[in-house]
Amino acid sequence: MYRLRAVLGGLAAFVSVAGILPLAAAQALAGESAKATPPTLCGWLDNPTPGNVDFIDREGSWMVGMQGGHRALGSVPTFPSARWVRTGHGSAGYGCVCMKARIDREDRKILEVVQARAMPLAACRKDPAIKGQEPFNPLK
Repeated sequence: MYRLRAVLGGLAAFVSVAGILPLAAAQALAGESAKATPPTLCGWLDNPTPGNVDFIDREGSWMVGMQGGHRALGSVPTFPSARWVRTGHGSAGYGCVCMKARIDREDRKILEVVQARAMPLAACRKDPAIKGQEPFNPLK
């Protein structure tokens, strides 16, 4: 059997002389390629309360973790004090981060943080794509 692989809009499709590979199999193959090259996302990592972490980038807000619910695999970087804005007790606060992550665009979730690094706060503050999106600081 001869197979021709075509990638259309990120969805892998396999066509053969016998017919089309089932959609579930094609989606699984597309998912495998998505795992191989996760996108790099840069923006604000916001930890307003224990167990709740959101990420805000040019595409909007993404859930990283929710107390008692979703929690992304992997870990976020440790932020030095100069790169972390405290907004309350404990770890509450936010910082600027760039990370490679597996994402679920439909549910707006970060599934896995593959690699991440803390960036200077100025990097996010100067980024026109997220201008005005800096998380709220009740201590100001």
